[in-house]
Amino acid sequence: RQILELIQNADDACENHNGRKKFLLRLTPGYLFAANTGIPSTPDGIKSLVISHNSPKSAGGQSIGNKGLGFRSLLSWSRSIVVLSGSYSVAFSQRHADEQIGALRGSVRTLIERERTKRSIVHAPVLQFPFFPTASPSLSAAQTIIGEGYDTVIALELSNSKGREVWQDIADQARKISGETVIFCHHLEEIAIESEKKILHCVKRTGSRPQLVELNPGTQDVRRWHLYRRRGTVPSALLDEDSEDCRNYEIAVAVPEDITERATHRLCVYFPTNDELPMAMLAHATLETTQNRKNISPHAAN
Repeated sequence: RQILELIQNADDACENHNGRKKFLLRLTPGYLFAANTGIPSTPDGIKSLVISHNSPKSAGGQSIGNKGLGFRSLLSWSRSIVVLSGSYSVAFSQRHADEQIGALRGSVRTLIERERTKRSIVHAPVLQFPFFPTASPSLSAAQTIIGEGYDTVIALELSNSKGREVWQDIADQARKISGETVIFCHHLEEIAIESEKKILHCVKRTGSRPQLVELNPGTQDVRRWHLYRRRGTVPSALLDEDSEDCRNYEIAVAVPEDITERATHRLCVYFPTNDELPMAMLAHATLETTQNRKNISPHAAN
C-alpha cells in the first residue's frame, strides 16, 4: 500500500496550499516518480526521513500519516531514492550507505561488525546515510517534473534484481486507485496516474455540513457525494504508546447522490479496508488498523 502512503503525504502537504492541489504518479520502465504540489518539506520534515517516529505531523492534527513511516515503506521497492522538495534535495542509496560503513575504522568499525554478525545484517541502513544527489537520470527526470508545476518529487530507481517484480507490484497498486480514493482526502483535488495508461481523477469540493464532493466535475461521468464529517478527541485512558500522538478522531460518511447505485463499498480508514458496508455509501473513521491498513485491529481506542 505504498502508493496510498504517498497520496497521504501529498494530501497533508496541500493543507495550506493556495494553488491547484494535485498528485502525480508516473511509472516508467526503470523509475517511479511521485510528485505533488503543496508546502515543501521543512528541515524537520527532511530529518523525519532519516529518523522514524520523528515526523513533524505528529502533533495530533488532522494529518493522515503522522509517524514518519510512509517514506520508509518505499525501501521495499528501491534502494536508490532522490527527493526534491522546494529548496531542499536529498538522496539515499544502498551503495552509498555501505561505502560509509566501510570507511569507518577503529573501535567503531569493530563494534559495527560485531553487531552485523550477531544480527546477520548484510547491508547498512539506507536512510541513516543521506547525501546530496549528484547528476543522474533520476535527478534529471525529477527536475523536469518540478518544471511541470510540482513542488515535491520523489524518484525511485527500480533497476535491481527484482525490478520487474517491483514494477508489477507498483502497476497493480496503481490500477486500484479510483476516484473514490480522493473523496476522504481533505485537500487533494487531482490524482494523475501514468503507468500502463494515463488516468486522471479530479474532484471539486463545495460547502460544508454536508460538503458536496464531485468526481470528474464538468464531464458526463460526474458523480456527486454528500460528505458528512464529525471530529472529536479520544479519551487518554484508551490510548497506548503507539497511539498517544493520535488523540483526535474523525468519522465521515459519503452518501452518493445517485441512490440507485449498487456498487460494493468498504469501510475506509482514509482508504478502503477489507470490511464491506451493507449499503451503497462510503464510511470513514480514524481507527487503529493492522500494519497493512487493510483490517481494523481490536484496539481499545476503536
